[in-house]
Amino acid sequence: MIELKTDSRKVKPGDTFIAIKNVNTDGHDFIESAIKNGATKIICEKGSYSVETVVVPNTKEYLNNYLYENYYPKIKDMKLIGVTGTNGKTTICYLVYQLLTLLGKKCAYIGTIGFYYGNTKRLLNNTTPDTDLLYDMLLEAKEYGCEYVVMEVSSHALDKNRVFGLEFDEVAFTNLTQDHLDYHKTLENYANAKRKLFEKTRGEKVAIINKDDPHHEKFMLNENNNITIGKNDADVLIKDYSLSHLHTKIEFSYEDKIYNTQINMVGSYNVYNYLTALMLVNKLGFSIDSIIDITKDLMAPAGRMEMIKYNTNSVFVDYAHTPDAVINVLKSANEYKKGKIIKGTEIEFDVDTLLLSVGLIPENELSTKAGIDKDIRTNGLIVSESMETSIRGVFACGNVLHVHDLVDFVTEEAKRAGRSVAKYLRNELDYSNYLHVKNGKSIKYVIPQKINIQAIEDNLTMLMRVDNIYHNKKIVVKCDETVIAQFNRKHLAPSEMEKVIISKSIIEKVKGDLVVSLEDGE
Repeated sequence: MIELKTDSRKVKPGDTFIAIKNVNTDGHDFIESAIKNGATKIICEKGSYSVETVVVPNTKEYLNNYLYENYYPKIKDMKLIGVTGTNGKTTICYLVYQLLTLLGKKCAYIGTIGFYYGNTKRLLNNTTPDTDLLYDMLLEAKEYGCEYVVMEVSSHALDKNRVFGLEFDEVAFTNLTQDHLDYHKTLENYANAKRKLFEKTRGEKVAIINKDDPHHEKFMLNENNNITIGKNDADVLIKDYSLSHLHTKIEFSYEDKIYNTQINMVGSYNVYNYLTALMLVNKLGFSIDSIIDITKDLMAPAGRMEMIKYNTNSVFVDYAHTPDAVINVLKSANEYKKGKIIKGTEIEFDVDTLLLSVGLIPENELSTKAGIDKDIRTNGLIVSESMETSIRGVFACGNVLHVHDLVDFVTEEAKRAGRSVAKYLRNELDYSNYLHVKNGKSIKYVIPQKINIQAIEDNLTMLMRVDNIYHNKKIVVKCDETVIAQFNRKHLAPSEMEKVIISKSIIEKVKGDLVVSLEDGE
């Protein structure tokens, strides 16, 4: 794969290490570690070292140019499909990935839920990986024989030029709402960052655009082959759809022909997601009829209006990370409502349970107004092992507790919360004896903050962050001075969330509060 290494931990004897400055880390701090691991050449912006050293003005620019010149020729014949927008990227890309696979083509997916191709499924730290990792994955997909790569392209990635040198055969715009304004500052800057994707087209220059979004004109570049989707005066015209809690029926027209299909997903916004995916695949040379024939086999990604069943109760889990996405989820629930009404929001909806994963701006306001106890270390909510807050019957998960690295952690918490809600509705939650979990040396915080041993299902999962960068340490869980469990770690950093799992059989022996600390490893 790629000869240059940006992670000192991955350096092998004979490798070249290039020191890259990132938001949270500076590669120059790990040069000696890279040399210790066998690096024979260092590329950096300053300093002199015991091995061959090349000093350049900007290591990021050097790396980007190196990757483009040496590796882009090897991957440029693959069809690249890029999707951007605030909501819907993951679903659209995952649908395209499934459709092409079902059509007998080798395709790779890169995005929020990981890196997929064939039987490979790997988690990623970023929706769109850093340039070196991205090129490495494209080379891996090429080696496997992939003809197509579909990827989510975030505004951060576009602004930071993580897709340097790449040109896309097809691009798509979903929608634009307030998100990541802590980084972009204004909605205009946010839109301009996403627009950059539409300037990176090649070949047929296909651009699929949600015309019903008020910002759509910004993405309709004259040089692209623009195809719009919408309810009025669009190329792909949404004529009708009907919703249930199990599926969605869609009627649409394109090029004077009417089509009918049914998808195994709920919510009106998934009509746009599906039609965007359908058109992306269609413009690759596959007929709409052939795509509709396999639509019945499509599934939504985990955590996207995912139904979790517990006995006779059903709970929907959705990774709605923006105010607009939350509203979409509420509206979707309202569109096929059945059962009892849960009041307390501006929108009335009929479900047994509502789980909200909301953006960083409104979440604390919602929690404060609800009067829920907070953890001063995280500024998030205090929860038990069942994800229940200080108010009985109110459950929380995701960024409302602490900032997560991966959506998979959010989805895992949401599933646990969903199961707990179902138990609560059936009066099966145990409220007997609680013990507290405290952060010790070098640990900033631990989630959950309290546990009821009887309520643990099989294992206790704890998430935490450290207060600095450490090497060769172990995470130690103690009750008084007795070690309950310990976990070796070669590398820890504040930017990386740590996860430990302790079996219920071990926790059942505990008679007091737990303290989680960092100690010297073996």
